[in-house]
Amino acid sequence: MEKRKLATRSQEQPKPKGGKKKRCRRSAYTVDDTHAPQAGSHLKPKRGRPAATAASGPHREVRNSISNVAERRVKLPKLSRELVDVLVAEWLQVTQSPRHWVPLPRVPSCADVLAKFAMTKASTPGAVAWAELAAGLRAYFDATLPKLLLYRQEREQYDKFARGRGAPSTLYGAEHLLRLLSRLPHLLGLTDLHPEELKRLQAKLPELYKFLVRCRSEIFLSTYELREALLSTRRPRGLPPQVALRNLASPPGSNPPT
Repeated sequence: MEKRKLATRSQEQPKPKGGKKKRCRRSAYTVDDTHAPQAGSHLKPKRGRPAATAASGPHREVRNSISNVAERRVKLPKLSRELVDVLVAEWLQVTQSPRHWVPLPRVPSCADVLAKFAMTKASTPGAVAWAELAAGLRAYFDATLPKLLLYRQEREQYDKFARGRGAPSTLYGAEHLLRLLSRLPHLLGLTDLHPEELKRLQAKLPELYKFLVRCRSEIFLSTYELREALLSTRRPRGLPPQVALRNLASPPGSNPPT
């Protein structure tokens, strides 16, 4: 009888509301409370589980390299619509099937384009500052291209045709320079840029954007070459330097001299 009464009492005990206890869904992030909170440091991915990212389009292939400094991005003038269209169009050619590559060495190269831009400012006040801007962008280009400015589909081309063959700014052209400009706010977030230097950069970049738009028919390729066609050649192809530089020096809308 005692056992039966105990069993009856246990059955009459009220059940918790909602039936089964709901399990809390674990977040993909854990709180890091061992260090002082910094920009983006209070959240870190759990071991073995990749952090979610929202990057897409032309920026997707290099997002992991700069995602940790997204909160530290520097405010810079945005690319014009014409340059954004170039950026998206070339991303489609490189990443979608059939795969295309920019022929290397690219002529005019990034170094040629920046040097020509500095020449257009040689007779203006502050010509030295314009030359320093071009030199600084070229240095950034050489330092970042192998790790940040190449899409995954271009790694093979870099290993075969560019690695160990000179500075990247002499092998790649305006297409990859445009990628650098699009990621410059993130990259400068890694540096201790002085506020005065930032102001000068913010004032000068729009002039570079205008130059790229004005000369886009001479410095940007409208179509790239098939990956298989470039791999079948013994060495990368490009326009003769004198032809490309002559086209770049010609005013927009004019025919180059013969």
